[in-house]
Amino acid sequence: MQASCCQYVSLWILIEAVARCGLVNHRELRVAAVSELDDVLAAQRSRKLEMPEEASLFSFAWAGSSIDHNRFSRVVDMGKRLAMVLAVCSGKNEVDYETAQLGVAFINYQIAAYNRLMPADSTSQTQTYENRIIAFFERHPRSTHPEARNNIKPERSPGGHIPFNRAFDGLVRAGKLKQVGQKRRGTQLWQLDD
Repeated sequence: MQASCCQYVSLWILIEAVARCGLVNHRELRVAAVSELDDVLAAQRSRKLEMPEEASLFSFAWAGSSIDHNRFSRVVDMGKRLAMVLAVCSGKNEVDYETAQLGVAFINYQIAAYNRLMPADSTSQTQTYENRIIAFFERHPRSTHPEARNNIKPERSPGGHIPFNRAFDGLVRAGKLKQVGQKRRGTQLWQLDD
């Protein structure tokens, strides 16, 4: 059974890590691994990776993805490189549908992680609250001011209630939030204006 290029690289990394920790110093084993790895890589260098036209455009639409290329161009390039590495390490001569799907899954993961971990930029406490209020109304389309305040909890954030109220009023004046009705007690219902 022939090992893939990735397996040889992993073996080399493992041997180097064990040797650096001082656990084992098998010079012969390392020399043999390097020699075998050189042979495998020499064989891999002579191969050319073919890209189908759909993959060379790398829109990934044929693999089931709709990615905003303008916003996430770097992530798309990372997905393309990953698909190419996976194809070569799997011994394939082209990036096929299955490999492209793995690239798309990686891209979708990167975008989800970005959206989850990277909040919108802000330069002031008021702008931070504006972003949080907009995110709240995206999750809860028809809500009241007290519901937004209770969910966002301005007393636990820098600035407190004054920047929160300033941000809410600013969104109303700017037309980003519009009144859509009232609750039984007369509390105004608000929603984002699309």
